[in-house]
Amino acid sequence: MSEQETAWRSFDELEYYAWSASPMGPPRAVIALVHGMGEHSRRYHDWARRLTQYDYAFVSMDYRGHGRSEGKKGHTPSYEALMHDVKLLTGQSRELFHDIPLILYGHSLGGNLVLNFHLLHPEEADLLVVTSPWLKLTFELPGGIKKAGRLMRCLMPSLVQKSKLETQALSRDMDIVHTYENDPLVHDRISLNMLFHVMDRGLTAIGQAGRIRVPVLLMHGEEDRITSCEASRELAGKNPEFIHLKTWPGCYHELHNEPCRDEVFHYLAEWLDKNLPRK
Repeated sequence: MSEQETAWRSFDELEYYAWSASPMGPPRAVIALVHGMGEHSRRYHDWARRLTQYDYAFVSMDYRGHGRSEGKKGHTPSYEALMHDVKLLTGQSRELFHDIPLILYGHSLGGNLVLNFHLLHPEEADLLVVTSPWLKLTFELPGGIKKAGRLMRCLMPSLVQKSKLETQALSRDMDIVHTYENDPLVHDRISLNMLFHVMDRGLTAIGQAGRIRVPVLLMHGEEDRITSCEASRELAGKNPEFIHLKTWPGCYHELHNEPCRDEVFHYLAEWLDKNLPRK
């Protein structure tokens, strides 16, 4: 594949790192990927390589507060700012790769963003792929802490705390875990504003899932200790006509980095082949 790095500018004048990968021949479609909380787009380089081998173009960026991009780490001034970031990604993807289908792909927090973006802009993507979405976490914040946190958010919305992510819950592949823990572009911070916006919009996505009218591949590891597999089942159950749920027994949070990632990729590739719009 051939790669290109570039810089984009957000609506509020932040500079973002972005990159794309092209197959050797004409691409069948472009996949625009939205990464998860605390990580960055370059962690999907192997996935991009695989996708280009199947003649898909790939585009991704580090959105605000992540990776090489500007913005306070782990913070967003509003959920709408994140929606603007996804809009920038889809717009730039279409500029780079004209007149072919666009597949919007989101992992974890990226899955939350992709689903909510589609509800706001249903015309922007032909297919959705969502893995391990942050619809609900696997644990509930105690009521007192949640109430105090919402109050603190009103007073200090940009207050950033450690996310306390259990890194060993990312993948059963310890090489992946160690690489993540030593990656200087990864962070473990989240602001109160980010936390409660994302939690609230996860519930919105579940509640409005019946409005989705494009094919969605929703995948989740059954042993995910970070985001709730049950919440993915709940979402899919509200729209079985358009949302195809595949759960993976024994798998953790990052399906694309699990020991069975070859099987996960082939399942993804077959689903894309079956559902890609034909000209």
